Amino acid sequence: MITVILEAANNREIARCGKAGNERFLIRADPDFPKLSPLSEVDYDVFATSDMSALIEELATLRQIAKEEDRLHIDEIIGLAARCRDEDGLTLTFTPFC
Repeated sequence: MITVILEAANNREIARCGKAGNERFLIRADPDFPKLSPLSEVDYDVFATSDMSALIEELATLRQIAKEEDRLHIDEIIGLAARCRDEDGLTLTFTPFC
């Protein structure tokens, strides 16, 4: 499972979401998903505010092709990414370690 964590600059957790088995649709080996493609089941990835517009666009595309039962979770991630984009000093971390 990949857990998505919205954090402040001081590493204070603000919000998180995760879903068992989400790595099967979040980790993409696809050049059409340059932000999601590097995600890993053995390392964490941190995205800055400057990455959010592109990440949200990829997640929206992923949502269109995802199974119905995965769309709500993708919406949760998009919500965290939008908050990261709109508020200063936040990061979004994708981690398999939670």
